[in-house]
Amino acid sequence: MANIRPPKRYAYADMVAYALSVAESIKILEPSTYNEAINYDEATEWTVAMTEEMKSLHKNQTRELVKPPREQKIIGCKWVEG
Repeated sequence: MANIRPPKRYAYADMVAYALSVAESIKILEPSTYNEAINYDEATEWTVAMTEEMKSLHKNQTRELVKPPREQKIIGCKWVEG
């Protein structure tokens, strides 16, 4: 009896789908707020990274720090490593 296998293109897609499902199940323990970052084990490294990110945002004029209006609900965000 012949051994029937799916085409290689499907095997790769299955491997990617598996990797994505595993990646979603892994919980990376990293701070999600400024207060958590400065109280984290690697607080010095987080402070340096945040400072560099803010300098880059200012230099590239991609963000402007403003006071939030009182009547507006502020939504959160998270920096992600690229």
